[in-house]
Amino acid sequence: MITADGLSYAYRDGFQIRSLSFTVRQGSMTGIIGPNGSGKSTFLKLLLKMIPAPPGTLFINDSDIHALSQRELARLVGYVPQATVPDQAFSVRQMVAMGRFPHRSRFFSFDETDPLVDEAIDRLQLTHLAERPVTKVSGGEFQRVLTARALAQDTPIVALDEPTNHLDLRHQLLLLDLLQKERERAGLTVIAVFHDLNLAIEYCDEILVFNDGALEIACDPTTLVSGPTLERVYGIGFERIARAEGARTLLMGKL
Repeated sequence: MITADGLSYAYRDGFQIRSLSFTVRQGSMTGIIGPNGSGKSTFLKLLLKMIPAPPGTLFINDSDIHALSQRELARLVGYVPQATVPDQAFSVRQMVAMGRFPHRSRFFSFDETDPLVDEAIDRLQLTHLAERPVTKVSGGEFQRVLTARALAQDTPIVALDEPTNHLDLRHQLLLLDLLQKERERAGLTVIAVFHDLNLAIEYCDEILVFNDGALEIACDPTTLVSGPTLERVYGIGFERIARAEGARTLLMGKL
């Protein structure tokens, strides 16, 4: 469980995260949405201690992350960043094996035979690329490598920053289906930043809507779709597209 309690942070350029308070339930899939520059990625950086959260404002279970070491935190939260261009020619297998670092001794060396590494590579359909340098894979393939690394890390929480952006439609759905299965199999807690509102609505139990550094609303997808928040936050209209009974409504933006 992740709890933000009055979480605030200010950059030198003036942008601020202001008094965020919410709870991400254990075993849930929570989406963070909002316009560019609304604080979505900043929250993930605070969760991962890339930037410092004030003491007493951000907790994992009952532990203040301010008091956790990076190694302790890395045993609790796996992270899938926005894909960047790799600059070192590690193999795909070596990159995925780096996810085991928090569970190794100080004198870490690659253990490419770890079954969790093989399992993660297989689940992300990377077996045929396992020995290829990451500098020689596509952007979408590298995004899957980063996801496999987080799964190999074997943490109770995985945080993902725009995980579907570089994936084709098939691999978007495969990734999100995989995360759903991991929730069911192991009680994984997933918190992910989305730009695709329909993917967030389809897969998430709860959605956090950020706007200008503040939390507009935390609610289930059905409540979000039926209310006025999206129009207010994004400054456009949305057409609601009804689907078969039991399926969640789709959105189409319109100016």
